[in-house]
Amino acid sequence: MKPEENSADHRPSKTQRKKDALALQILGEKLTCFTAHQLRKLPLTEVAITAIEQYNLLPRKHGARKRQLQLIGRLMRSCDYEAVSLAMELVSRNDIHQSTDLQNAWELSEKILTDGNVEINTIINEHEHLDRQKLRQLYREYCKGGRAEQQKIRSKLINYLASNLSE
Repeated sequence: MKPEENSADHRPSKTQRKKDALALQILGEKLTCFTAHQLRKLPLTEVAITAIEQYNLLPRKHGARKRQLQLIGRLMRSCDYEAVSLAMELVSRNDIHQSTDLQNAWELSEKILTDGNVEINTIINEHEHLDRQKLRQLYREYCKGGRAEQQKIRSKLINYLASNLSE
């Protein structure tokens, strides 16, 4: 009897297996909030990524999403739980950092478009790697343009600042 007890000790109990399956399903549910681009950055199998993308296409009724979550949970068994959790955290942090950069760029662009050359000089003093000529050119084009052009130029300015502020 003792050899059978030892082999049973190495196997997880049915309750533990259910808890593990539920944890994988919950992890899969968290992954459904990620974009396809973010999912590709995570250590997931292609089948799991496809199942997650299909989940987002399903209607919110008739239990289809619940069944798809169970499928995602099963597919997550082939992935490393710890690695995926860590990668999810890193991707989330990176996205938060990028959104902060975008917010800073938006605020600086608004200052430039309202205050003009005075604000450009102030920003250049703080961020010496920015191109003064480029900022002034965008400001002049903004002042001369109509509403549609101003929106395009504002977007160009925000994109320029966002890509160069993180340097």
